[in-house]
Amino acid sequence: MSSLKTARLLGNQPQFSREAHRALFFISLAVTLPVIVTLLTLNRPLQNETAPQGVVSLEMARTVDQQNRILNSWNEPARLRLAFSIGLDFFCVVVFTSSLVLACIWLADASHRHGASSSNLGLALAWALGIMGVLWILQNTLLAAALFGHATALTARITFGCALLKFAVMMLGLAYMLGSVAMLLRGQFRGIATHN
Repeated sequence: MSSLKTARLLGNQPQFSREAHRALFFISLAVTLPVIVTLLTLNRPLQNETAPQGVVSLEMARTVDQQNRILNSWNEPARLRLAFSIGLDFFCVVVFTSSLVLACIWLADASHRHGASSSNLGLALAWALGIMGVLWILQNTLLAAALFGHATALTARITFGCALLKFAVMMLGLAYMLGSVAMLLRGQFRGIATHN
């Protein structure tokens, strides 16, 4: 994305738009955090020798046999817990992805106003995170199919690929956010020291 396009997208945002954007981010974050805590709580009893990471182990299974071994390691109450977890994860896709996208756009705007070149990366990651959300939904749909015995070799490979891309893009997004916050804070402290 060229710097001219970035300037058009970020440089002319009215103040009320930035404030509304921040408000949406904090609302999304406030909803996301308890959902993540609930999912982590649901996942803990699913961790065993066959699935040391619980649901994540199922997501990263590359074959139908691996998926079935993991599913067979869980009793009926655990499978019900898994079904509820997958259902809740569909909601998590929406709120968590929204939080990450809004954060990337917010930080890209702040970086642009401070003259940093990382604003282009922030916008690119926002798009990538949106695509990640679509892959995440596909992954959850295929996990639900596997739970009800409708997995195939192809769906297992697709589930693994979606999970791999999901975690990769998620990590890139989080790394960008941490780096941007650190850079902006360093710039602010530098400005304070200069004025003093």
